Amino acid sequence: MAYKDGKLYAPYGGGKTYYYTASITATQQTIKESNVASNKSAMKLTGKLTAGNIAYSGSSAHTLSIYWYDNNKHVTGTLVKTITLTALAIGATATVEDTIDVEHKADGTLKGYGVVAFNKAGTNSYAPDSGSVQLEEFSLSTIPRATKLTAQTLTINTASTITWTKASSDFRHTLTYEFGSLTGTIGTAKGLVDNVSWTPPNSFYQQMAKKSGTGKLYLTTYKGDTKIGDTQEAELTINAKESEAKAVIEEFSIRDENSTTKALTGDNSVLVLGRSTAFVTLVFTAKKWATVNSVVINGKTVSVSGGTTDSNGNTSYSATTSLGTATSGSFTVTITDSRTFPTTKTTTNDIINYISLGVVPNFKRIAPTTGQVGLQFDGNYFNGSFGDTNNSLTISYKYKKSNETTYTSVSLTKDTHYKISGNKYYSGTGSAKSVITLAPTFDYKTQYDMQLLVSDKLTSLTINAQVVKGIPIIWWNSSKFVVNGALNVANSEGAVKTTISDGNISTTGTLSANGKRADILLQNRFTSRPTNANIGTDASGGLCKFLSTGSMTSNKPSNDGHIMHMYWDTDAGWDSQLFVGNGSDPRMRIRGQNAGTWGSWKDVAMASDLTSTVTKCTLANVNVTTGASATVLTQTISTAGTYLLMGYSNLNRYNQNGRELHVKLQKNGTDFWDYLDVGDYGWTVAVTISAVQTFAKNDVLKVVITNPGGKQWAHGVSYLWLVRLPG
Repeated sequence: MAYKDGKLYAPYGGGKTYYYTASITATQQTIKESNVASNKSAMKLTGKLTAGNIAYSGSSAHTLSIYWYDNNKHVTGTLVKTITLTALAIGATATVEDTIDVEHKADGTLKGYGVVAFNKAGTNSYAPDSGSVQLEEFSLSTIPRATKLTAQTLTINTASTITWTKASSDFRHTLTYEFGSLTGTIGTAKGLVDNVSWTPPNSFYQQMAKKSGTGKLYLTTYKGDTKIGDTQEAELTINAKESEAKAVIEEFSIRDENSTTKALTGDNSVLVLGRSTAFVTLVFTAKKWATVNSVVINGKTVSVSGGTTDSNGNTSYSATTSLGTATSGSFTVTITDSRTFPTTKTTTNDIINYISLGVVPNFKRIAPTTGQVGLQFDGNYFNGSFGDTNNSLTISYKYKKSNETTYTSVSLTKDTHYKISGNKYYSGTGSAKSVITLAPTFDYKTQYDMQLLVSDKLTSLTINAQVVKGIPIIWWNSSKFVVNGALNVANSEGAVKTTISDGNISTTGTLSANGKRADILLQNRFTSRPTNANIGTDASGGLCKFLSTGSMTSNKPSNDGHIMHMYWDTDAGWDSQLFVGNGSDPRMRIRGQNAGTWGSWKDVAMASDLTSTVTKCTLANVNVTTGASATVLTQTISTAGTYLLMGYSNLNRYNQNGRELHVKLQKNGTDFWDYLDVGDYGWTVAVTISAVQTFAKNDVLKVVITNPGGKQWAHGVSYLWLVRLPG
């Protein structure tokens, strides 16, 4: 029950002196079974208005009303009942009361409140003004609704109990499922109380490509035949049972398919390490509509072929294929199906631990000139049985002269030429390898091609080598003394001072030739850069070289480069020097001594210095009026030098009575050649230009025609040749 009251005031007397009390009571009636079916409950509302210290009367039809509001069907409120009040005495109470059926929400819950309202009609100052009293919102008792079902995780072909908690002991339920394309009812329709035991059927496997799948469970609640609320939905997860769903291997075996090793072992189930070819036979069944993701044997993926699928979803597969060279006697297969369930099986074959044959030989002459050749070798060897056959070792060598084509073969004998110890063998007959002398005699003046051949039942090796000519360390005859190698010459105290090797002579002393020092010839004469190009003479008649650098402050040949100094064969002072500059323009300079006094450096002309160049220039065609001048050529000199200027200039008078004419050559604006024509001549004047002038780079040459007086002249097209002279 909920209750609330409040005061309503009459206008009479002004202020809040005279009042009435309004109240509202809400009472939810007891929930019955009928309420459960309808999801509705009865709410009784009672509204009252009691006169306090004032009363009113008259004919106006005032009203007292009760309303209901909730969070479901009556969000904006509904009028439950109203009465008319024309008069109310002091201390008297007017009551309006009724019951309303309110519908709860789908989950059985509801919140609401009641309101009592007085509505004044007319202007009677003794009656209270219009007003209302509202309850605080409160929660009604929840009506039991449809039973909730939680998510379920079940395994195929495994019984599990599905439970739930019902809201009423009278409730019964129907439980159905939906999985892939399959649907069905679990237990008895409308007969389940609060649990049911269920085994997901084998047919569910056909709906599952993976190890688990999802579907739906639907629980409907009933009271008798009346459905209570909405059908409840929950997620259904179905797991495959690995023990019955993973692949089953019927056959997994390995055999040797190498005919050579099979003949040695006499049994194709026995493998020879590193030599047998492992061949697999595999038969297995994928279960419950599963397919095959992968088949891996010892890390190698193997292709399989599949057959038909029976009514229980079982598919047979097989593989017969080579796994390559056997590296172990143990083989493990892992079959992974489409549900990622792995099936693993290991099979072990007997294996012969064969050791690969190997050898490291060394052919060499025992002495340079005796003709004896020695051989030393050792290696690994499988000294055991393959089963039907024991392994055996054969060793021989071949030789021929390098300029021949046919080899001669010689066999080596165990315990005479070599020994076997465990899985090792070596040359010689002692406890360790040693050099054996080969037959026949090998001419020390001849080079030989050699081969060592080693074989066992499975491997054959051929190692090629050469035996070079025998060369004596020292030999001599009446005309020469020969040392094959480096010759070290020691002093009287036994210390090596000079070495001669490969045509090179190195010494810690002074190297002389014809009594003159030879160790300074054609080398950088000084360890540090000299400061003066005037170096002393040594009367050797030889050559030396040194550098002209920034360190040279005296008698330097203008720039950096290389100086070749040529000594005279006496110290009278007749040496000479040749300088070659470095950089992009390596000019050469020379100088010599005159009785000990050095001359100045002289330039050596380059080929380009001795080549003349010719430039043809065209003189412009212009008119030169009286008192005017005109430039008919402007030429910038690109290369400095002395130039021969040759050409001609054709001029025409407009009147035979013309007077004076000048044809001038200018360098940088200054005349250096002038042709003057004065007097009455014919109509045409031909001027021959000839001059020699020295120009610097970028000097400007001009040809200028001037007409100081007389008639107008016309200058025709003419030419001037500039010839740069050698030097």
